[in-house]
Order: sequence, then structure tokens, then C-alpha cells
Amino acid sequence: MPASAPTSPALPSPSLHSPTPSVSSLSSRVSAELERLNLSAQQLNSAETDLTEARAEFRRRQSAGLEAMTAARVAAGPSCIEAARPAYEARRRCQLTQLEARAAAARFLRQASPTSSAEHQRLARRCHELEAAAARLERSVRASVARRAKPYFDACERQRRLLEEQKARVDTLEEKRRICKRVYQETMAALEAISEEVHSVRKTAAAAATATPPAEGGNS
Repeated sequence: MPASAPTSPALPSPSLHSPTPSVSSLSSRVSAELERLNLSAQQLNSAETDLTEARAEFRRRQSAGLEAMTAARVAAGPSCIEAARPAYEARRRCQLTQLEARAAAARFLRQASPTSSAEHQRLARRCHELEAAAARLERSVRASVARRAKPYFDACERQRRLLEEQKARVDTLEEKRRICKRVYQETMAALEAISEEVHSVRKTAAAAATATPPAEGGNS
């Protein structure tokens, strides 16, 4: 449900008996908080809309990707896909480990610590091992099988990348909505606190206006 800002609480009219400086101060604070509330409501509504659209796009990509993978699997044939799968999965593991190794190398350059150096060396060795294993598996798959299976595994990789990208956007927008909601709630609470002060000022002003002034002397 879209957020909406309340109207300004009624302030007492200044008079000879009302605490005019307090009324003026409260009025200024109410105006500032209402402006802040209107802005935060707009930002919250915008974040809600963006998040809804991002989630819908994630589902759309998921559906379109599944359709593309299914079509590629049917075109290649299940037996062809399964024959080529070990080589493609080995290559994927190799790529992931290479990414880890690059990250470890960057940490080593920043920290130059024994721990980061050991991690970098371990991942470098692992990369060589996985590269060799992937190459062996790729050689074991007939070229015709690899060619037929390639569109399917390309579709899988494209789907993974697109969904990861969209999931990151959804996560970012969820955090943005959380922050906007917190700001909106904090502003509402501030307005409620000012409303309580307004009520107190009105009571004080009313009491002062109805108080009986003291006698100024006896009758002549």
C-alpha cells in the first residue's frame, strides 16, 4: 500500500496568554517534518515499485532461460548432453577457481601476509590441477558431441549470469526499500512526538486563558 503523509496537527492560536515562542517553534518543526515525511513517502513508494518490477523481471528471465535451455537440450539430445556434461562442469570449476585465485592475488598484494601468500599459492596449484583435468575431459569428448552440446551449456551459462545479475539488483532494491521504510517510520514517530507537544501547549494555553486574575485591592 502506498505510503501517505498526514496533515499538520492543529496548533493553538497565539494570544496574550499563550506561549507564542513555543507555538512558533512547533509550527516550524511540524512543517519541516511534514516535508521530510512527504519526501520519504515518495522514496518508499518508488522503492516498492522498483522492487516489484525487479522481481517480475527475475521471474521473466527465469522462465525465458528455462525455455531456451529446454529447447537446446531437445535439439542436442539428452545422451549428447550427458556425455559432454563432465567436461563442461570441469571447465566451470576451473573458471571459478581462477576467479578465486585472482581475488587471492589481489589480497596478497594489499596485505603481503604469510596467510594470503599461502592461500594464493594453494589456489594457483588448484587452478593448474583443474585446468589439466578439464583438458583431459574435453579431449575425451568427440568433437561432434561437443559441438551439439555447446548451445545447451552456453544457454545454461547465460541463464546463470542473467539470474545472478538480476538477483543482485533485487537484493540492492530490498535494502533500499528497508532504508526508505525506516526513514519513513522515524519521521512518523517524530511527527507523533511533536503532536504530543502541541497537545501539551494547547492545554497550557487553555489553562492560562481561563485562569482568574488576582484581585488588585479592596473596594472603596
